[in-house]
Amino acid sequence: SKDRSQQSATNIANAAVAKAPPGPPPPPPVFVSFRNGLFVETEDKAYSFKVGGRIIVDGGGIALPLNGFDNQVGGRQLRLEVEGRAAGIYFYKLQYDFAGTAQVTGNNQVLSGIRDAYFGFQSPLFTLPFAKDPAYVMVGSMFEPFSLEAINSSKYRDFIERSLAVDTFQPDRHIGLAAGAYGDDWSFKGGIFSTSFGDASQNPARGYPATWGIPRLYIP
Repeated sequence: SKDRSQQSATNIANAAVAKAPPGPPPPPPVFVSFRNGLFVETEDKAYSFKVGGRIIVDGGGIALPLNGFDNQVGGRQLRLEVEGRAAGIYFYKLQYDFAGTAQVTGNNQVLSGIRDAYFGFQSPLFTLPFAKDPAYVMVGSMFEPFSLEAINSSKYRDFIERSLAVDTFQPDRHIGLAAGAYGDDWSFKGGIFSTSFGDASQNPARGYPATWGIPRLYIP
Protein backbone atom coordinates (compact mmCIF):
# COMPACT_ATOMS: atom_id res chain seq x y z
CA SER A 1 0.00 0.00 0.00
CA LYS A 2 0.99 3.66 -0.27
CA ASP A 3 1.44 4.07 3.51
CA ARG A 4 3.71 1.03 3.69
CA SER A 5 5.86 2.34 0.80
CA GLN A 6 6.30 5.70 2.51
CA GLN A 7 7.17 4.02 5.81
CA SER A 8 9.72 1.78 4.07
CA ALA A 9 11.35 4.76 2.37
CA THR A 10 11.53 6.58 5.70
CA ASN A 11 13.16 3.58 7.39
CA ILE A 12 15.76 3.30 4.62
CA ALA A 13 16.60 7.00 4.89
CA ASN A 14 16.93 6.80 8.70
CA ALA A 15 19.15 3.75 8.44
CA ALA A 16 21.43 5.54 5.97
CA VAL A 17 21.76 8.50 8.32
CA ALA A 18 22.47 6.25 11.30
CA LYS A 19 25.21 4.37 9.41
CA ALA A 20 26.93 7.53 8.15
CA PRO A 21 30.26 8.18 9.91
CA PRO A 22 30.12 11.10 12.34
CA GLY A 23 31.70 14.26 10.93
CA PRO A 24 33.73 16.91 12.76
CA PRO A 25 31.78 19.15 15.12
CA PRO A 26 30.69 22.48 13.67
CA PRO A 27 32.96 25.43 14.43
CA PRO A 28 31.90 27.63 17.34
CA PRO A 29 29.98 30.77 16.40
CA VAL A 30 31.89 34.04 16.06
CA PHE A 31 30.81 37.66 16.25
CA VAL A 32 31.77 39.90 13.31
CA SER A 33 31.37 43.67 13.25
CA PHE A 34 32.37 46.41 10.79
CA ARG A 35 31.42 49.31 13.06
CA ASN A 36 35.01 50.45 13.83
CA GLY A 37 37.05 48.55 11.27
CA LEU A 38 36.90 44.76 11.11
CA PHE A 39 36.32 43.08 14.48
CA VAL A 40 36.04 39.31 14.95
CA GLU A 41 35.48 37.63 18.33
CA THR A 42 34.63 34.12 19.47
CA GLU A 43 31.52 33.45 21.50
CA ASP A 44 33.48 32.87 24.71
CA LYS A 45 35.51 36.10 24.09
CA ALA A 46 38.76 34.16 24.49
CA TYR A 47 39.94 35.09 21.00
CA SER A 48 39.49 38.35 19.14
CA PHE A 49 41.04 40.18 16.22
CA LYS A 50 40.57 43.73 15.01
CA VAL A 51 41.88 45.64 11.99
CA GLY A 52 41.42 49.39 12.13
CA GLY A 53 43.15 52.72 11.85
CA ARG A 54 42.59 56.43 11.51
CA ILE A 55 43.21 59.37 9.19
CA ILE A 56 43.56 62.80 10.78
CA VAL A 57 44.06 65.81 8.52
CA ASP A 58 44.27 69.44 9.61
CA GLY A 59 45.23 72.70 8.05
CA GLY A 60 44.96 76.46 8.31
CA GLY A 61 45.52 79.76 6.60
CA ILE A 62 46.86 83.18 7.48
CA ALA A 63 46.77 86.60 5.82
CA LEU A 64 50.23 88.19 5.72
CA PRO A 65 50.46 91.99 5.32
CA LEU A 66 53.30 91.81 2.77
CA ASN A 67 53.02 88.35 1.23
CA GLY A 68 49.27 87.90 0.97
CA PHE A 69 47.36 84.76 1.97
CA ASP A 70 49.23 81.60 2.89
CA ASN A 71 47.83 78.19 3.85
CA GLN A 72 48.92 74.67 4.58
CA VAL A 73 47.09 71.34 4.84
CA GLY A 74 48.75 68.15 5.96
CA GLY A 75 48.16 64.67 7.30
CA ARG A 76 48.62 64.59 11.05
CA GLN A 77 48.08 60.85 11.38
CA LEU A 78 47.64 58.03 8.88
CA ARG A 79 47.63 54.86 10.94
CA LEU A 80 46.89 51.19 10.37
CA GLU A 81 46.61 48.87 13.37
CA VAL A 82 45.80 45.32 14.39
CA GLU A 83 45.02 44.20 17.92
CA GLY A 84 43.31 41.38 19.77
CA ARG A 85 43.39 38.67 22.40
CA ALA A 86 44.33 34.99 22.37
CA ALA A 87 43.48 32.11 24.72
CA GLY A 88 41.79 34.57 27.08
CA ILE A 89 45.09 35.63 28.69
CA TYR A 90 47.28 37.08 25.92
CA PHE A 91 46.78 40.44 24.22
CA TYR A 92 48.68 42.26 21.50
CA LYS A 93 48.70 45.38 19.35
CA LEU A 94 50.68 46.61 16.34
CA GLN A 95 50.19 50.13 15.01
CA TYR A 96 52.06 51.82 12.15
CA ASP A 97 51.88 55.53 11.33
CA PHE A 98 52.60 56.47 7.70
CA ALA A 99 52.60 60.19 8.52
CA GLY A 100 55.55 61.92 10.16
CA THR A 101 57.65 65.03 10.21
CA ALA A 102 59.20 65.64 6.81
CA GLN A 103 61.97 67.85 8.18
CA VAL A 104 63.51 66.97 11.52
CA THR A 105 64.62 70.19 13.22
CA GLY A 106 64.68 71.37 16.81
CA ASN A 107 61.97 69.70 18.87
CA ASN A 108 60.11 68.56 15.76
CA GLN A 109 61.51 65.04 15.84
CA VAL A 110 58.63 62.65 15.22
CA LEU A 111 59.30 60.10 12.49
CA SER A 112 56.82 57.93 10.66
CA GLY A 113 56.91 54.26 11.60
CA ILE A 114 55.94 51.98 14.44
CA ARG A 115 53.88 53.42 17.28
CA ASP A 116 52.26 50.74 19.50
CA ALA A 117 53.89 47.34 19.16
CA TYR A 118 53.48 45.25 22.30
CA PHE A 119 52.57 41.81 23.60
CA GLY A 120 50.92 41.28 26.97
CA PHE A 121 49.99 38.56 29.45
CA GLN A 122 47.05 38.76 31.88
CA SER A 123 46.57 35.52 33.76
CA PRO A 124 44.46 34.44 36.75
CA LEU A 125 47.81 33.67 38.36
CA PHE A 126 48.17 37.44 38.82
CA THR A 127 44.82 37.86 40.58
CA LEU A 128 44.86 40.58 43.25
CA PRO A 129 42.20 40.79 45.98
CA PHE A 130 41.69 44.53 45.45
CA ALA A 131 41.75 44.64 41.61
CA LYS A 132 38.86 44.24 39.19
CA ASP A 133 40.77 41.90 36.85
CA PRO A 134 44.12 40.11 37.14
CA ALA A 135 47.28 42.22 36.87
CA TYR A 136 49.08 42.27 33.53
CA VAL A 137 52.59 42.38 32.10
CA MET A 138 53.48 44.08 28.79
CA VAL A 139 56.63 44.21 26.68
CA GLY A 140 57.28 46.27 23.55
CA SER A 141 56.65 49.82 22.36
CA MET A 142 53.98 51.55 24.43
CA PHE A 143 53.07 54.79 26.18
CA GLU A 144 55.02 55.34 29.36
CA PRO A 145 52.59 55.69 32.29
CA PHE A 146 52.75 59.47 32.58
CA SER A 147 49.55 61.55 32.84
CA LEU A 148 46.10 60.39 31.70
CA GLU A 149 46.04 63.11 29.06
CA ALA A 150 49.36 61.93 27.62
CA ILE A 151 48.29 58.32 27.16
CA ASN A 152 44.75 59.10 26.00
CA SER A 153 44.19 58.30 22.33
CA SER A 154 44.02 61.15 19.83
CA LYS A 155 40.58 59.82 18.87
CA TYR A 156 39.17 61.00 22.18
CA ARG A 157 40.97 64.31 22.79
CA ASP A 158 38.91 67.48 23.02
CA PHE A 159 41.42 69.52 20.97
CA ILE A 160 43.92 68.84 18.19
CA GLU A 161 46.89 69.13 20.51
CA ARG A 162 47.50 68.08 24.07
CA SER A 163 48.03 70.82 26.64
CA LEU A 164 51.40 72.61 26.62
CA ALA A 165 52.37 71.27 30.05
CA VAL A 166 51.79 67.66 29.02
CA ASP A 167 53.52 68.03 25.64
CA THR A 168 56.53 69.58 27.35
CA PHE A 169 57.15 66.84 29.90
CA GLN A 170 55.50 63.68 28.57
CA PRO A 171 57.93 60.89 27.56
CA ASP A 172 55.50 59.47 24.92
CA ARG A 173 56.03 55.92 23.63
CA HIS A 174 59.21 53.99 24.39
CA ILE A 175 60.35 50.39 24.21
CA GLY A 176 60.23 48.68 27.58
CA LEU A 177 58.72 46.29 30.06
CA ALA A 178 55.72 47.30 32.19
CA ALA A 179 53.24 45.84 34.66
CA GLY A 180 49.99 47.16 36.04
CA ALA A 181 46.53 46.58 37.49
CA TYR A 182 43.24 48.45 37.65
CA GLY A 183 39.91 48.68 39.43
CA ASP A 184 36.61 50.45 38.84
CA ASP A 185 37.99 53.91 39.59
CA TRP A 186 41.78 53.53 39.80
CA SER A 187 44.75 52.18 37.84
CA PHE A 188 48.44 51.55 38.47
CA LYS A 189 51.25 50.95 36.00
CA GLY A 190 55.03 51.10 36.14
CA GLY A 191 57.92 49.93 34.02
CA ILE A 192 61.44 50.27 32.64
CA PHE A 193 61.87 51.97 29.26
CA SER A 194 64.54 52.75 26.69
CA THR A 195 64.52 54.43 23.24
CA SER A 196 61.56 54.97 20.91
CA PHE A 197 60.73 54.09 17.30
CA GLY A 198 59.37 57.62 16.87
CA ASP A 199 62.52 59.49 17.89
CA ALA A 200 64.76 60.95 15.22
CA SER A 201 67.77 59.64 17.12
CA GLN A 202 67.68 55.92 17.84
CA ASN A 203 70.82 56.24 19.98
CA PRO A 204 70.25 59.41 22.02
CA ALA A 205 72.83 61.10 24.17
CA ARG A 206 73.11 60.57 27.90
CA GLY A 207 70.18 62.03 29.80
CA TYR A 208 67.67 61.47 26.96
CA PRO A 209 64.99 60.29 27.43
CA ALA A 210 64.48 61.84 30.85
CA THR A 211 66.09 59.91 33.70
CA TRP A 212 63.59 60.85 36.40
CA GLY A 213 63.98 58.71 39.45
CA ILE A 214 67.25 57.16 38.27
CA PRO A 215 70.24 58.14 40.44
CA ARG A 216 73.42 59.21 38.70
CA LEU A 217 76.73 57.66 39.64
CA TYR A 218 79.67 60.06 39.79
CA ILE A 219 83.18 58.64 39.84
CA PRO A 220 85.92 61.12 40.85
